[in-house]
Amino acid sequence: MTGETESADRLAIVNGETITRGEFDHRLESLPEYARVRYRSQQRKRSYLDAVIQFEALADEAERRGLGSTPRARQAVKGVLADYAFEQSLGEDVSMEDVNRGAIEKYYRTHRDRFSTPERRRVALIGTNRRQWAEELKTRIESTDPDQRINRFRQLAARYSVSPEPFELRREGGAAGWVEPPAEEDERTELSEVVFGLENQNEVSAPFRYRDGWYVAMWFERKEANETSLEDAAETIRRTLYDRRRRKRRKELSSNWRRRAEVDIRDTIVEGLAAPPKTRYTRREQLPLKTVDPD
Repeated sequence: MTGETESADRLAIVNGETITRGEFDHRLESLPEYARVRYRSQQRKRSYLDAVIQFEALADEAERRGLGSTPRARQAVKGVLADYAFEQSLGEDVSMEDVNRGAIEKYYRTHRDRFSTPERRRVALIGTNRRQWAEELKTRIESTDPDQRINRFRQLAARYSVSPEPFELRREGGAAGWVEPPAEEDERTELSEVVFGLENQNEVSAPFRYRDGWYVAMWFERKEANETSLEDAAETIRRTLYDRRRRKRRKELSSNWRRRAEVDIRDTIVEGLAAPPKTRYTRREQLPLKTVDPD
């Protein structure tokens, strides 16, 4: 019976080394809390087992080559131990459960702007060098059936835009991206004032001075303002506060452990350390295309 139990407990054998269910569960439990939730399903657990097998195979190959005793390997081990010490301490000191409802509601209230998006309008532009040309283009567009105006607008933009970004406007048929209300815009406030002054979709603006040229504008798509509710934002906020507490505690642990360490810095030797040599390659075309293995 014991043999059957041990056999059932074996998940995989890699180069003669057994990966047991207990070891596998321990590896999962040692992951950060936010990472463990990814491996709840059977399919995800199988994927993680494949990753463990791959890791063991690579580690065995490194050992076979005698790389485990190299300075680089020892340094890597120290890095792993340091990370493990952090994760162990953080797992004991910080938990998602510690982020209570009050903290979430406070964050939501003080960062309300992060959970709301203003109205946005998608804009098309025609840029010219003269106001008269812009007025003529406006007249030609407005003579088109309202349902076809955006198509006519973009045809004319692709043909006649000359200032100050003719290639971009021509290539994109005048499409100039999304614009937010003037109070929300940092760089295109003047354009935003014109666009949000247009009451109706496919309405053509009067010619206006913009970027050293004369323009007409039209908006042809709109996204309404939206606000994420507290309930919808709660988990995102919980994760944000949890990560913030982890970073703060990690910094505290690092400082505490540094103070506890016995450190003797030899200033005279440190001051005499030579600066690292400058790289020989300073221009991109001088860089080697590939690394050649030595014979």
